[in-house]
Amino acid sequence: MGTKVKVESNFINFELNEKEVTGYKLVLETKNAKYAKSNDTYQTLTITGDVQRIVTNNEMIYKMIKDWTKIRYGMSADFYVKVTVTQVFMDEVFREIVFPNAYMRDFTETINPNTGEGSFVITLLQKIDKVGDIVFQPFDEEFREQEVYYEQRVDAVNVMSSSTDNIINAANTVVNAFKPNNSDINDVIRKGFEALKTITPPNNKVSDIDNIGLNFIANLERNKDEVNYKNGILIDIPQSGKDIGYGHDTVTNPLGYTPPENMSPADALNLLKKDTKEITDKFKKDIKAKFTQQQLNALVAIRYNCGALSQFDGLLDMLESGKYDRDKLTNTINNYYRGLVQKNPANNKYLNGWLNRTEKMMDVFFDGNYGYMPIDAVNGRVN
Repeated sequence: MGTKVKVESNFINFELNEKEVTGYKLVLETKNAKYAKSNDTYQTLTITGDVQRIVTNNEMIYKMIKDWTKIRYGMSADFYVKVTVTQVFMDEVFREIVFPNAYMRDFTETINPNTGEGSFVITLLQKIDKVGDIVFQPFDEEFREQEVYYEQRVDAVNVMSSSTDNIINAANTVVNAFKPNNSDINDVIRKGFEALKTITPPNNKVSDIDNIGLNFIANLERNKDEVNYKNGILIDIPQSGKDIGYGHDTVTNPLGYTPPENMSPADALNLLKKDTKEITDKFKKDIKAKFTQQQLNALVAIRYNCGALSQFDGLLDMLESGKYDRDKLTNTINNYYRGLVQKNPANNKYLNGWLNRTEKMMDVFFDGNYGYMPIDAVNGRVN
């Protein structure tokens, strides 16, 4: 569930996305008790948001908001604006509120002096003689049902496999997690399958790493202390030995040009995307097995760190079989690392790190648990 805000007038036009808006509050009030039987009612809309995200994404929008605060009543035709607040869920409009003649009553901005992070609160009122023009899309209970199914889909994933029977079991997991009172069971199952559409079933082959997978690799290759950031904003990624960006090895995979010592977040992300795309393109060609998104993310991370999966004795056969045992998969990968130590005892100093990395990848492959990821490489932030 997310909230978007759109402000429109001849002078001010901007939109705030789901990450920039943190919430809203709608209040109906009367001036005081003696006005309770009159038409003198007020509709107040309060919008809260993240200053840092707005400034990072589009500083011009932040400037527009500031300009908006300077408009005085009666001094500008743009004192009144159209404000649309939209709640979305699974790309569907869940609720929409429109104040066609809104004006800003208050604006509050709070900045944390220690972190530099900030929040804002905009309080809006509808023009008092236009209160009847406010538009409310009624709350749709079906969307609430879908939301609950969506929240339970993680449980469904845990029982899903490539077989039709287990996909049905996954739907039943959703149904059992939330069964609306007095609902026809067929309707419940139908809505359960609608919720499951947001999951990529294993019998639909996933072929590309997603943003979570990109951030997972970025955090495996760099820790928080190895990047430069300020006020939660990623500034650059310093070179580390022969590695640039998020672990690109310039010796085994030269770029053909001399990269900067400190790579920008955008360049580092683009290089990571390029490297991982080369991996997934090879997967598409060489591996017939079908993976869930979390399984593919884990395998790309393994390949990114170690090279060809064929180096792991028996791994490709195990993957193609579609039958995965955590202990066997872990041992297959770790036996390769132990072999590196046997060939060169100097590698023993890296062994614990390699084994810990394997555990992290197994957490992703089997449980979808990515652990703590302070670096958000996709959005250029550090938490």
